[in-house]
Amino acid sequence: MSNINENTELKLIKDIIFDFRFTFDLITAMVFLLTGFIISGANSSTLNSIMTIFIMYISSFQAHLFNHIKDNQGDILNKKSMGNINTKINRYYNLFWILFFILVFLQAFYLGNPYITIFWIVLASIKIIYSAALMKKGWLGIISISVAYVAYFYYGIALGGTQNISEIVAYSSIVLIFLLGTTPLKDIGDLKGDAAVGKITPAIIHGSNLLNVLSKILLVALILSLYFSYLYPKFWYIYIQALIFNVISVVFLHRGAKEMWGIVFQLRMYFISIAHLWVLIILIGNRI
Repeated sequence: MSNINENTELKLIKDIIFDFRFTFDLITAMVFLLTGFIISGANSSTLNSIMTIFIMYISSFQAHLFNHIKDNQGDILNKKSMGNINTKINRYYNLFWILFFILVFLQAFYLGNPYITIFWIVLASIKIIYSAALMKKGWLGIISISVAYVAYFYYGIALGGTQNISEIVAYSSIVLIFLLGTTPLKDIGDLKGDAAVGKITPAIIHGSNLLNVLSKILLVALILSLYFSYLYPKFWYIYIQALIFNVISVVFLHRGAKEMWGIVFQLRMYFISIAHLWVLIILIGNRI
């Protein structure tokens, strides 16, 4: 019995690490953070960069782990779980919180900026609150988690010197609208379990019309990407990467609702994550 429980725990950890939603979450945060660095002209040491990446990873992982613990019944109905999660999983969750706080306080001490601690704690709290309550609140939950992603961008901005407010607002608007158009995608394959446990997700609210709604939202982000790349040519490559990413997303959505379930959907989301990783490499290249 002990061996079965251990296998269940290991499978859960493995499922989170290789889940395209976790990959997408982490890469998205890294892209927005680095974009903030570039626009603000921030200089970050290697040690601070490593600590930031580890904090982002732990923060994302603990949010996904909490989501699995909180939403285990829905995962069972959606056939994404081996069964009831053993209480030992909470040990992993508590361990990640301890590690998270250690790294956050070390970074604040290293930079001599205690406000960084507040930023990371608030950001982690938003993700936990989203999983605990707001996930069931339809678009309110989507907006809350989208704002959390945008916060990574402002973290990069905060470490910089001179800041152009109009450029910051421009990119933030693209990021927020883009996230509103892509975040609900993860709920499409979970309709059965979400409905059974009382969740109210955009997929449940709009049904088969969800893809049309998301396409229109992404179309707005696409138009803004074009406009701001013309308005602020200094950072044209940042807006072009947003444009490319939006085009990929819109094309995928228009391929048809039936293909959004099952293996094709999984492959497409992995492809989007790879495309986003490519964007990250481009940003790093321009940074260097």
